Amino acid sequence: MSKKWIGIMAIIVLTGIASFAVLTNGAKGDNQVALRYEGVPLIIGVLSDNSLPDFDLEEADVTFQTVALNEINRDNVDAYLFTEEHFDVISEDKYSQMLRENGVFNFFVDPKKEVMTFYLENLLYSDVPEAENQAYIEGFAVLKDETKTVAIAESYQDTTKELQTSAYQSMLKELQTHKEEVFLNQ
Repeated sequence: MSKKWIGIMAIIVLTGIASFAVLTNGAKGDNQVALRYEGVPLIIGVLSDNSLPDFDLEEADVTFQTVALNEINRDNVDAYLFTEEHFDVISEDKYSQMLRENGVFNFFVDPKKEVMTFYLENLLYSDVPEAENQAYIEGFAVLKDETKTVAIAESYQDTTKELQTSAYQSMLKELQTHKEEVFLNQ
């Protein structure tokens, strides 16, 4: 009887391992975005999040660094990247002030509402109605003399793998241009 249970347990364990391998490899392949970038090294702070694509960075000098909410005012990153699961929280006054004062670009993936909710006071993301024709990635940076805004890849309604790849590529190019401008103006 014990050999029978050992055999059954071995089959269950092997089935579980095989299922996990199939699921993780399938998910990784389906959600992978290859980023090709040749330029100045970039560090992008990201709140821990599972909704971002799995970035293939083999040919890119880009580092995605996990940060906590209280760290979005750090000065050792070139930009921050936020996804919808964090939009309500980071639109709170405490965090919108940090975004206004961090001096780097803050990018929002797939915002269905205006990004001004992330830098205006007393305005929560959840309280703003959806807007038409929002870009797939939108961002802003409050700099010394101005607020720069960026909209990348029009119409989040038509999100495809090609749009995602193009949007992230454009975001990296925008960051490269900004970082080079800052360097030249020093």
